[in-house]
Amino acid sequence: MFSTELNKTAWAAKRALGCTWGEAVRLAIKLAPLPQHGVLAPTGVLGTWTPASLRNVAEYFWEMGNTYKTIGDNGRSFSMKKVSSKMFSALEMNIPVSLPALIKQKGIGGVESSTFNEMISFFISSATGIPTERMDFLNWSSKSNHKIPFPRWSF
Repeated sequence: MFSTELNKTAWAAKRALGCTWGEAVRLAIKLAPLPQHGVLAPTGVLGTWTPASLRNVAEYFWEMGNTYKTIGDNGRSFSMKKVSSKMFSALEMNIPVSLPALIKQKGIGGVESSTFNEMISFFISSATGIPTERMDFLNWSSKSNHKIPFPRWSF
Protein backbone atom coordinates (compact mmCIF):
# COMPACT_ATOMS: atom_id res chain seq x y z
CA MET A 1 0.00 0.00 0.00
CA PHE A 2 1.27 3.45 -0.90
CA SER A 3 1.27 5.42 2.34
CA THR A 4 2.03 9.05 3.12
CA GLU A 5 5.33 7.98 4.70
CA LEU A 6 6.32 5.99 1.62
CA ASN A 7 5.48 8.95 -0.61
CA LYS A 8 7.54 11.37 1.55
CA THR A 9 10.48 8.97 1.57
CA ALA A 10 10.29 8.47 -2.20
CA TRP A 11 10.24 12.22 -2.86
CA ALA A 12 13.15 12.76 -0.46
CA ALA A 13 15.14 10.00 -2.21
CA LYS A 14 14.35 11.46 -5.64
CA ARG A 15 15.53 14.92 -4.56
CA ALA A 16 18.63 13.66 -2.76
CA LEU A 17 19.80 11.12 -5.32
CA GLY A 18 18.51 12.65 -8.53
CA CYS A 19 17.08 9.29 -9.55
CA THR A 20 13.91 8.46 -11.46
CA TRP A 21 10.57 8.26 -9.68
CA GLY A 22 10.51 4.48 -10.09
CA GLU A 23 13.97 4.12 -8.53
CA ALA A 24 12.94 6.45 -5.70
CA VAL A 25 9.81 4.40 -4.97
CA ARG A 26 11.79 1.12 -4.98
CA LEU A 27 14.31 2.66 -2.57
CA ALA A 28 11.51 3.98 -0.35
CA ILE A 29 10.03 0.48 -0.20
CA LYS A 30 13.44 -0.93 0.81
CA LEU A 31 13.77 1.77 3.48
CA ALA A 32 10.25 1.17 4.84
CA PRO A 33 11.48 -0.80 7.91
CA LEU A 34 13.36 2.31 9.08
CA PRO A 35 11.58 4.88 11.22
CA GLN A 36 10.80 7.86 9.00
CA HIS A 37 12.99 10.18 11.10
CA GLY A 38 15.86 7.81 10.33
CA VAL A 39 15.48 8.53 6.64
CA LEU A 40 14.35 12.15 6.56
CA ALA A 41 16.30 13.63 9.49
CA PRO A 42 19.17 15.99 8.63
CA THR A 43 21.57 13.31 9.92
CA GLY A 44 19.50 10.40 8.60
CA VAL A 45 20.18 8.02 5.74
CA LEU A 46 19.60 10.67 3.04
CA GLY A 47 21.08 13.52 5.08
CA THR A 48 24.62 14.37 6.13
CA TRP A 49 25.90 11.61 8.39
CA THR A 50 27.26 12.26 11.87
CA PRO A 51 30.94 11.40 12.36
CA ALA A 52 29.90 8.48 14.61
CA SER A 53 27.57 7.09 11.94
CA LEU A 54 30.19 7.55 9.23
CA ARG A 55 32.76 5.68 11.34
CA ASN A 56 30.26 2.84 11.93
CA VAL A 57 29.52 2.48 8.21
CA ALA A 58 33.25 2.66 7.34
CA GLU A 59 34.17 0.04 9.97
CA TYR A 60 31.38 -2.23 8.78
CA PHE A 61 32.60 -2.11 5.16
CA TRP A 62 36.25 -2.49 6.23
CA GLU A 63 35.41 -5.65 8.18
CA MET A 64 33.34 -6.95 5.28
CA GLY A 65 36.42 -6.47 3.11
CA ASN A 66 38.59 -8.35 5.62
CA THR A 67 36.09 -11.18 5.81
CA TYR A 68 35.79 -11.46 2.04
CA LYS A 69 39.58 -11.73 1.92
CA THR A 70 39.59 -14.63 4.41
CA ILE A 71 37.20 -16.60 2.19
CA GLY A 72 39.28 -15.83 -0.92
CA ASP A 73 36.99 -13.32 -2.65
CA ASN A 74 39.61 -10.67 -3.39
CA GLY A 75 37.46 -8.67 -5.82
CA ARG A 76 34.70 -8.02 -3.30
CA SER A 77 37.30 -7.47 -0.60
CA PHE A 78 38.92 -4.74 -2.70
CA SER A 79 35.56 -3.10 -3.47
CA MET A 80 34.44 -3.02 0.17
CA LYS A 81 37.78 -1.71 1.41
CA LYS A 82 37.85 0.96 -1.32
CA VAL A 83 34.48 2.32 -0.19
CA SER A 84 35.57 2.13 3.45
CA SER A 85 38.86 3.91 2.77
CA LYS A 86 37.02 6.81 1.13
CA MET A 87 34.80 7.09 4.20
CA PHE A 88 37.74 6.98 6.62
CA SER A 89 39.54 9.63 4.55
CA ALA A 90 36.51 11.91 4.69
CA LEU A 91 36.27 11.34 8.43
CA GLU A 92 39.94 12.23 8.99
CA MET A 93 39.60 15.40 6.88
CA ASN A 94 36.28 16.39 8.52
CA ILE A 95 34.49 16.28 5.16
CA PRO A 96 30.72 15.91 5.50
CA VAL A 97 29.44 12.69 3.94
CA SER A 98 26.01 11.67 2.75
CA LEU A 99 24.69 8.72 0.79
CA PRO A 100 24.06 10.89 -2.28
CA ALA A 101 27.61 12.28 -2.16
CA LEU A 102 29.07 8.79 -1.83
CA ILE A 103 27.24 7.27 -4.76
CA LYS A 104 27.91 10.26 -7.01
CA GLN A 105 31.66 10.27 -6.31
CA LYS A 106 33.60 8.84 -9.22
CA GLY A 107 35.84 5.88 -8.61
CA ILE A 108 34.47 5.01 -5.19
CA GLY A 109 32.77 1.81 -6.20
CA GLY A 110 29.72 2.98 -4.28
CA VAL A 111 27.76 3.41 -7.47
CA GLU A 112 27.83 -0.34 -7.94
CA SER A 113 24.42 -1.66 -7.09
CA SER A 114 25.70 -4.40 -4.75
CA THR A 115 27.60 -1.89 -2.62
CA PHE A 116 24.66 0.52 -2.60
CA ASN A 117 22.30 -2.32 -1.64
CA GLU A 118 24.62 -3.33 1.19
CA MET A 119 24.56 0.25 2.49
CA ILE A 120 20.76 0.15 2.48
CA SER A 121 20.87 -3.22 4.26
CA PHE A 122 23.24 -1.68 6.82
CA PHE A 123 20.75 1.10 7.62
CA ILE A 124 17.84 -1.31 7.92
CA SER A 125 19.84 -3.72 10.08
CA SER A 126 20.89 -0.92 12.42
CA ALA A 127 17.21 -0.08 13.00
CA THR A 128 15.70 -3.57 13.11
CA GLY A 129 18.45 -5.44 14.94
CA ILE A 130 18.45 -8.16 12.28
CA PRO A 131 21.81 -8.91 10.62
CA THR A 132 22.13 -8.31 6.89
CA GLU A 133 22.07 -11.38 4.64
CA ARG A 134 25.64 -10.73 3.53
CA MET A 135 26.77 -10.27 7.13
CA ASP A 136 25.18 -13.60 8.11
CA PHE A 137 26.76 -15.38 5.15
CA LEU A 138 30.23 -13.95 5.73
CA ASN A 139 30.20 -14.56 9.48
CA TRP A 140 29.09 -18.14 8.82
CA SER A 141 31.59 -18.86 6.03
CA SER A 142 34.61 -17.05 7.46
CA LYS A 143 37.52 -19.30 8.39
CA SER A 144 38.55 -17.01 11.23
CA ASN A 145 36.98 -16.04 14.52
CA HIS A 146 36.87 -12.50 13.17
CA LYS A 147 33.26 -11.34 12.80
CA ILE A 148 31.67 -8.35 11.09
CA PRO A 149 30.45 -5.79 13.66
CA PHE A 150 26.73 -5.29 13.98
CA PRO A 151 25.50 -2.15 12.17
CA ARG A 152 24.97 0.92 14.38
CA TRP A 153 23.56 4.32 13.47
CA SER A 154 23.34 7.46 15.57
CA PHE A 155 21.25 10.51 14.77
